[in-house]
Amino acid sequence: MHHMMSKASSRDTVLMLSVPLVSLSVLTVVSGLLCHSVTSLAVGGIGIVAAMAIQFHEPSKKSHSLLVS
Repeated sequence: MHHMMSKASSRDTVLMLSVPLVSLSVLTVVSGLLCHSVTSLAVGGIGIVAAMAIQFHEPSKKSHSLLVS
């Protein structure tokens, strides 16, 4: 039972990290599009890739989606 709680806690922590990172990255990309800034687009794109890497990097090899909690 403790092992199952540990996995759930780990998944919650990953989601707590990846959801805000995706949100900030999307806002950075939108800002880059509106201001015609290639740097903002690049930083936002890197942030989105990093958030997806954090979200899908799970020792149990199970993939999780931002839309599924």
